Amino acid sequence: MKKPPTGKEPVKNPPKKDARGLFVVGNNGGKGRPKGAPDRRTAPFRAKIDQALPAILDGVVSAAKGGDMAAARILIDKSLPNLKPVEVARPLSLSGDTLTERAASVVDAVSGGKVSVDEGVRLIQALASMGRIVETDALEKRITALEAQTTK
Repeated sequence: MKKPPTGKEPVKNPPKKDARGLFVVGNNGGKGRPKGAPDRRTAPFRAKIDQALPAILDGVVSAAKGGDMAAARILIDKSLPNLKPVEVARPLSLSGDTLTERAASVVDAVSGGKVSVDEGVRLIQALASMGRIVETDALEKRITALEAQTTK
């Protein structure tokens, strides 16, 4: 006859540890549950909720029909997607030949109410990125010209 386990039996595949006794990278000691595996502690509660869900939902619907605004909000929040603002693309002419003058025209458009502050910020950021691109192109041309002079 087999003896009942006492909890002191040796483990068949002991976890790998380093010289200090810590688990090696990628080894959690065989403990924990894998990602996506259901938690055995909450499974019974989830099963009860799944069984009672139709009755709960009927109760929330009838409460909402009866004027309970909290119940109505629950139903609306769970059944209708949140509305997100949609930006409409519209042309905006930026006056000026330099990036500085164009940035000034964006500030004028914001202060005149032609574009929102958020749109103005994004336009200024786009102009700043454009400035960095122009600067990089100019530096690249200068370096190429200097390299061509030194190789002669």
